[in-house]
Amino acid sequence: MSLASATKALVAKLFSLGPDYVKTVTYIRPASFSGSGQVETNEGRVSAQAIVPARAPAGVWLGVKRPDIAVIAMKAVDLTSVAPCRAGDFIVLSDGTRFDVQQARLDNTDQLWTFQCRESDSEDRGDLTTQTASEDYGDLSGYTSAEDWGALYNI
Repeated sequence: MSLASATKALVAKLFSLGPDYVKTVTYIRPASFSGSGQVETNEGRVSAQAIVPARAPAGVWLGVKRPDIAVIAMKAVDLTSVAPCRAGDFIVLSDGTRFDVQQARLDNTDQLWTFQCRESDSEDRGDLTTQTASEDYGDLSGYTSAEDWGALYNI
């Protein structure tokens, strides 16, 4: 039995543990300009199964500090459309809890992605589309009384 086939059998066994451990999540690659020079013009989303550590539901902070880093595992075959996975992506649970990916690693047999994630209350408050008049609260264009407090220069 090779290492790849043993790992595949182990991954299949892990993902059959049931709903206490295996959750349906959405893996999201946001549209962005990264420092590495890669440009993602379209957001990528994949619905998949993940092994998520036990935790309180979203919004419940019981006075006990949650762990800073959660390790989440997903099958590599489920993430082929967004691979390679990387920091800056995020995972959203079905209850709306968002985990920002800090580090992503693919195992040596290409069967399993593991993610070091930080739980986040971040919301997507912007994108790469052109602003509209209702969203523009100030810019470097000429002064208009409807949206600016004053011009940055005299016209």
